[in-house]
Amino acid sequence: MAARHFWELEGIFAFGEPLKIFAIEIEREAGDPLPYSVIDFAIEDNVHLWTRLMEKFNGQGTAEFERLFLMSTEWNGLNAVARGKADQLAKPRLFSLLKRTPSYHGPILGIAVDKSPQNLHIVNRFRHGSPLAGPYRG
Repeated sequence: MAARHFWELEGIFAFGEPLKIFAIEIEREAGDPLPYSVIDFAIEDNVHLWTRLMEKFNGQGTAEFERLFLMSTEWNGLNAVARGKADQLAKPRLFSLLKRTPSYHGPILGIAVDKSPQNLHIVNRFRHGSPLAGPYRG
């Protein structure tokens, strides 16, 4: 049985499935406020996926995007089904890729977004303990 994921992130790769997101956390800002927010996505532990993401970080692909789509998923028996509405992250860029953290034993993909009203609406939903935030609360 496949691991249950809560969201999908579409748009990082031109071809293939969207990234399966198991949990989301907003990084806390220390000191002076930054002009961007960092969203951490707990993603599947897959060597092929890790390699494709590292290629983007190493300049062999685009690390900045016009937009990415964050879609919540529901489970219908054994299969994940995307819900109707997707949130759009405007002008996101790849920020970090960690192998493991103490609170999640798999890769964490960090994406930075500017603090536009559209992005802040999404960021604030997760920052303020939305029930959509999932199990990863680091």
